[in-house]
Amino acid sequence: MLFQMAADKSTYTPFIESFEFGYIFTEKDQALDVSVQRSMFSQFPTGSFSASLISSYPPFLSIPDTLVDLIQDAINHMRAKKSR
Repeated sequence: MLFQMAADKSTYTPFIESFEFGYIFTEKDQALDVSVQRSMFSQFPTGSFSASLISSYPPFLSIPDTLVDLIQDAINHMRAKKSR
């Protein structure tokens, strides 16, 4: 079921119209392969923030400082989009 959720196109309206989205890939995730993560991200709206960490899940335990930097990058990305 998890993989089906990743493959199905989202039709949830706020996903399409209202929220800013971003995804931080965890390249060494042993539960959710990065190819599945990328498939999920492909459904995000064009221009959504993305970044990759050479980390397993959860990066907030293994490399918290790097994750905080990427979250700040995501915030800056979304703010820049809103100011256009």
